[in-house]
Amino acid sequence: MQVVQPVGPSADDDHPIQSARLAAGPPLLHLSFPPVRRILRLLAGIGLCILGIIGWLLPVMPGWAFMIPGLIILSDFFPPLRRALHWARDRAKQEAARFRKRSGEKEPGGQPPA
Repeated sequence: MQVVQPVGPSADDDHPIQSARLAAGPPLLHLSFPPVRRILRLLAGIGLCILGIIGWLLPVMPGWAFMIPGLIILSDFFPPLRRALHWARDRAKQEAARFRKRSGEKEPGGQPPA
């Protein structure tokens, strides 16, 4: 029977890099730190909006697929975008209700329901 030995330093070894890493403490840039997380969200929103604009200019890439999520992310930072997002959501709900009401009056064959 062949026994496979682990490659690299084990927990029993006093490896200098591992001991230095443990002595250094937690990393300085921790992503749950609120200001860093806000900056990353802001940069992600801006990046998605830039990709959306590029997508509108290039015919091979859908711009709306990047622009809408970018605007949703940026609405956390800019109140006018938040108001526009709420307006669009309310408008979509109204249109969906109107469509359901209209489609309930007539069946697909054009005959009114019995």
